[in-house]
Amino acid sequence: MAPKKKGKVNKLARMSEEEKLRYLQHRAAVEEEAKRRKEHIISSYMKNKLKREEAFTRLNTAKINQQWRQTLRQIKNKELHDATETLRQVFEIALKTKNKIIENLITDLDSSIKLHNLAVKTHLIAIDKILGIRMGRMETISLNYSNSHIQKMAQATSERDRLESTFDEDKDKLQTMIHWEEVCNNEKNKNLKKKSLNYKNDIMHQLMSETREFEIQGKLQMKDMKKEVQNVVGEYHKKFAPFKAHYNELLENDKISINNYKENCKIIEDHKKMITKVKKEIEANEKTNQSEIKRLELEIKEVKMEYINIKKEFGKKENEFQNMLNHLSIHSNSTINYFKDLEKVVDSINHYLDLCKRYMYSHEHNVPMASTAVQCDEVPLIELTHFWKIFGELQVEVTNLEAFYSNYLEENNYLKRLVEQYMNTVARPNTVPSMPRTSQEMPKVRAKSSSKLYRSSVTPTFT
Repeated sequence: MAPKKKGKVNKLARMSEEEKLRYLQHRAAVEEEAKRRKEHIISSYMKNKLKREEAFTRLNTAKINQQWRQTLRQIKNKELHDATETLRQVFEIALKTKNKIIENLITDLDSSIKLHNLAVKTHLIAIDKILGIRMGRMETISLNYSNSHIQKMAQATSERDRLESTFDEDKDKLQTMIHWEEVCNNEKNKNLKKKSLNYKNDIMHQLMSETREFEIQGKLQMKDMKKEVQNVVGEYHKKFAPFKAHYNELLENDKISINNYKENCKIIEDHKKMITKVKKEIEANEKTNQSEIKRLELEIKEVKMEYINIKKEFGKKENEFQNMLNHLSIHSNSTINYFKDLEKVVDSINHYLDLCKRYMYSHEHNVPMASTAVQCDEVPLIELTHFWKIFGELQVEVTNLEAFYSNYLEENNYLKRLVEQYMNTVARPNTVPSMPRTSQEMPKVRAKSSSKLYRSSVTPTFT
C-alpha cells in the first residue's frame, strides 16, 4: 500500500492546480457514487429481505392456520363421534328402560287380572256352596214339614171319610127298616111312626149329640193337630233359630257380595276400558317409537355415512399431511445442510471481513447502516433475526466492497485515460483530441444520482 500512496502523491505533485481540482472533484464524485450505490444496494437488499420475510411469514402462517384447522377438524370430528355415541347409548338405555317399564306394567296387569279372577272365582264358589247348603237345608226342612202335614191331613181326611161312610150306612139301614115296617104293618106303622118319630127324634137327638160329640172330638183333634202343627212349627223355628242369624248374615253377605260383584263388574269393565285405552296408547306409543326409531336409525345412518366420509377425507388428509411431513422432513434435512453450508460461508465471510477491516479507511468504518426494526403487522421470526441481521450486514458489506471496487476500477480507468491524454498532449498537443466534457462529468452525475437514491430509499428497517 505504501508504494501506491507514493505514486498517488507523485501524481498529485505532477498535476497542475486545475488538474488537482478536477481530480479531487472526480474523487468526491466517485465517493458520492459509491455511497449512492451502497445506499441503493442496502435499500434493494432490505426490500428483497422484507419481501422474503413476508413470504416466509405468509407461508408459516398458512401452514400454522392449516395445521390449526386440521386440529380443529379432528377435535370437531371427535366431538361429533362422541356426541353420536352418547346419543346412541342414551337412546338405547331409554328404549330399554321404557320397554322394561311396559313389560312390568303388562306383567302387573296380567297378575292383577289373574288375582282378581281368582278372587271372584273363590268368592262365587263360596257363595255357591253357601247357597247350596242353605237350599239343601231349606229343602230338607220343607220336605219334612210337607210330609208331616200331608200325613196328618191324610189321617184327618180318612177319619172323616170313615165317619161319613158309617153315617150314610146307618142312615140307609134306618130308611130301609122304616120302609119295611111301613109296608108290613101300617097300623103298627102308625104306632111305630109315633114311636119312630120319637125314636127318630131320639136317634136324631142322639145322632145330633153324637155328631156334636164327634164334632167336639174333631175340633179337639183339630186343636190337638193345630197344637201339634204349632209345636212342629215351633220346633222348626227352635231348630232353625240358631241358624237364622247365620242365615240372615248369609243373606246380608249375599247382598253385599252381589253388590260387590256388581261393583267388581263395573271395576272390571272400567279396568277393561282402561286396559283397552292403555293398549291403544301403547300401540300409539309403539308406532311413535317405531317412527322415532326409524328416524333415529336414518339419522344414525346419515351420521355413520358422514362419519365414514369424514374418516375417508381424514385418511386422505392424513396421507397428504404424512406426505407433506415426509417432504418437509426431507427438505428440512436439506435446509439443515444448506444452513450448515451458510454457516461455513458466514464464518468465511467473517474471516474475510476481519481481514478487510484492516484495509478499510476510517471514514468507511463509519458508513451509516440501516436500523434493524421493521414495523410489520406479521409475526416476526425471532429465532432467525440475529442470523438474518448478521447475514444482511455481511451482504451489505460485500455489496459495499463490490461497489467500492467497481468505483475504484472506474476511477483507475479514468485516471489512466487522463494520464494517457496528458502524456499525449505533452508529446503531441496538436494531433491528440481532448477528452469530452461529458465523459469527465459522468462520475459526478453518477455520484449525485446515487446520493439521491440513497436518501429516498434508506428509510425502512428490518428485524
